[in-house]
Amino acid sequence: MTPEPERRASTAACLGVATLVLLGTALFATAAIAQIRRPENAPPAQVLGVPAWQLACAGFVSTLAGGLWLRRLV
Repeated sequence: MTPEPERRASTAACLGVATLVLLGTALFATAAIAQIRRPENAPPAQVLGVPAWQLACAGFVSTLAGGLWLRRLV
């Protein structure tokens, strides 16, 4: 018999890791670009009503979680 359930779990785990890493990278990059493009005398940068630093932190945590999950799988 072939270990089909293990292969599916592995594929699902890889998709989860990829989603976390891509989402985290996108959030971090969006917040970083918003912060960089903000004029010096403007109020703190926001993306969709959320302060850029919060999005950057969420992106960092998401990317870190994906990386740690991938490390556990490998």
